[in-house]
Amino acid sequence: MAVTLKQLKELLGELPEDVQKDPDYQKDFLRIYGALVEDKKDYGHEWVKEHRRMLLSQWGYVRTLL
Repeated sequence: MAVTLKQLKELLGELPEDVQKDPDYQKDFLRIYGALVEDKKDYGHEWVKEHRRMLLSQWGYVRTLL
């Protein structure tokens, strides 16, 4: 089952402004961070929730790579 933006918002507490406004950034955000949520072996829901500040702060850098 694919992770939705709504689920990521619940885990992260907020979504970056560019993700909220741009469908292309939404797609990339879902692909990158959704994969962490779905990775039950190393990450998962709790890991993403516990590391939300780090993940949100790194989004700006990740955008430069896309």
